[in-house]
Amino acid sequence: MSRYVAVVTTIQRPTKSLIKLQEVVNKFMDKLIIVGDKKTPDQFFYDFPCDFYSLDDQHKFPFRLAKLLPVNQHRVSSCYEKWSRLHL
Repeated sequence: MSRYVAVVTTIQRPTKSLIKLQEVVNKFMDKLIIVGDKKTPDQFFYDFPCDFYSLDDQHKFPFRLAKLLPVNQHRVSSCYEKWSRLHL
């Protein structure tokens, strides 16, 4: 069985757009993965229906990539999204 997930990075608390995305994911996909950065307000995501990975969480995984990527860099957000797919 294939798994369909949506992966996003953000430095904001859940916005209306993210809440709408979560509704679509609940209807058509398996899960929403949110990958945080240094500026991400983590406390907003602990009760949000998603798999949330704070920067600290990312560094606990056995992958070296998370520790090598710079933080607070918009251009590497796609790298974080790629990293998050490794845990599937």
